[in-house]
Amino acid sequence: MCRSSGHLQLRRPRYLAALAVASWLLWGSSQLAAQPSTISLADTTVFAQEVEALRQRYHIPSLSVGLVQQSKLVWYKGLGYADVEHQL
Repeated sequence: MCRSSGHLQLRRPRYLAALAVASWLLWGSSQLAAQPSTISLADTTVFAQEVEALRQRYHIPSLSVGLVQQSKLVWYKGLGYADVEHQL
């Protein structure tokens, strides 16, 4: 991250990677929404693995993912580290 006039800003490559992951997540969640009204554990496990692979591929330190169905949070997961140096 870069500091500019007291505000934290993402570097352009990480910003673009985060935007790519967010776009993919929106597409994936729309695909899940097209499925029956229940989300299985197997669906979320595969989804989390794919998001983790993208997070690592684009060198995103951490992110949070949530799936909302009919205005209710039905699944969430945090991936990566808040403190990469100390792996916390």
